[in-house]
Amino acid sequence: MILRNIYCPCLKILRQKVHKGIHMPLLILIAASALSAVIILYALWSWAGENSGRKAFVMLLAGVALILPGSFKYFYGPHDEGALPDNLIQPGELPDVKKSIWSGGTSQMPVQGSSSGAKDMSMSGVTARLEAKLKDNPDDLDGWILLGRSYAALGDPEKAVSLFNKKIAENPENVNLVVSYGETLTKLNSGIITDEARGLFQKALTLEPNQPRAEYNLALYDIQHDQNQEAYDRLKKLLDSAPANAPWAAQIRERMTLAGEKLGLVTQAPNPTAEQVAAAKSMSPDDQNAFIRTMVGNLAAKLKENPNDLQGWLRLGKSYEVLQDWSKATFAYDQALKLSPNDASIKQRRDATAAKAGQ
Repeated sequence: MILRNIYCPCLKILRQKVHKGIHMPLLILIAASALSAVIILYALWSWAGENSGRKAFVMLLAGVALILPGSFKYFYGPHDEGALPDNLIQPGELPDVKKSIWSGGTSQMPVQGSSSGAKDMSMSGVTARLEAKLKDNPDDLDGWILLGRSYAALGDPEKAVSLFNKKIAENPENVNLVVSYGETLTKLNSGIITDEARGLFQKALTLEPNQPRAEYNLALYDIQHDQNQEAYDRLKKLLDSAPANAPWAAQIRERMTLAGEKLGLVTQAPNPTAEQVAAAKSMSPDDQNAFIRTMVGNLAAKLKENPNDLQGWLRLGKSYEVLQDWSKATFAYDQALKLSPNDASIKQRRDATAAKAGQ
């Protein structure tokens, strides 16, 4: 069971990386780390027996074998400074408008502080290795940015702030460095964007107009300070320029909804179409959930004002099916049947969702 719990997830990661086009040396490294962890468990688990101390030691070795190679993403992997990272908002943070995000280069973000001894030890080891590497290559600015974030993740704000201040003094016009420092200050301040961080994001826009990460964080600052029109306008501009099917677009829509609710603009949002719901299925689970719930909430609100919209109730029912909220889906189809009582297809859908809801 333990071997399967380690080996199967690693195979899943490999498949995902292949689809993303990641280069072969890193794939080999991931596979080797998984195999190393499996070999350690297979060879030593029987030796551990029922001794909890030995079991903890074996799990520590396997964990280190599995986690440490991830640092080679930096040492041997390509650096992607795309417009915005894949995961703008951490799980569980989205509904709280007073919290910001860790939005800078999440693909390179170090593991945050954990109660796990293995993770803490591996994080410290990776940071020490990075420090040593930068002594030999002091001009690697991406490495210094990653090191500053590592200090923040390890709970050492003084080192993080000191490093960023020094590097910005040396490279005052590097946009990635300026934005990353603002994001690190935000992280250190529990997600609240301070005036100092805001100043950094504004500076980034003077260096690179329409810089997406800076625009996004400034919009969050506006939301946190009840400047909802400014936030809405920034987010709309950012969303309009987003690539098709951008993985973070749904999260921007969610923030737009938060600002729009206070401005009375929510009812102006379009109803979710079948194409939009289908597109959401290709997103990550968190992005998909945020996208669908935003659109479904808008549609449900409009149907309260216009309960005679048959197609609206049908779309709402299908959307709740995607969310696997069978009771609400059944209710939506019940409303549709009131408007079209002889439609067999609606009745069939209603009965199917009712059965799943246990009604």
